[in-house]
Amino acid sequence: MDLSQLRIKLNRSKFLSNFKAPVSPEEKKELLFFLLLFLLFSAAAVTSVVNFWWLNTSKDKANILQVPQMPAGSEINARLSAFTQKYDVFLRYRNESRQLVELAETVGRYPVSVLSRPVAQEFSVPDFAPQIQIRALVVMGSGGVATLDIENETPGMLVRQGTVFGGGKGKITAIDPKGVSWTWSNKKYRTDL
Repeated sequence: MDLSQLRIKLNRSKFLSNFKAPVSPEEKKELLFFLLLFLLFSAAAVTSVVNFWWLNTSKDKANILQVPQMPAGSEINARLSAFTQKYDVFLRYRNESRQLVELAETVGRYPVSVLSRPVAQEFSVPDFAPQIQIRALVVMGSGGVATLDIENETPGMLVRQGTVFGGGKGKITAIDPKGVSWTWSNKKYRTDL
């Protein structure tokens, strides 16, 4: 087969006869797009083949995880005995600390510190006079009776001269037609109608 026969056979095949050079800009864009895709897929195929070849021919050792070696029996026994000692100390502390707290409470001392309890300082609350409102007032002759609402006492309390209230701190001293006079912790007060 010489060259002239090959040309004749190729001319007869319609493969090359159908191929035309692109003339319009759209055909040139399509051809360029086709060539770019062809090159991209060809490069991906070549890369895949090279990776396959490299993985099958590489002689590198695989990263094999080494199994940690178990410690010797004497080392295990030493660690175990240290752990059991710590555990025994913990159990003893837990069981005996409750007894120490109970003993400290019965003796009356703080279980945590050696210091004695702090002495509580007397703290006095200032003594304020209660609010008094007159509900009713009756004066006949030299004496009188009043119905009072006294703070921290039962409302509508019926009082006369000399009546004590507020746990002995307050006392009604006089009742007259204009109001009630009274004392609270040895201080004089007056409530008018």
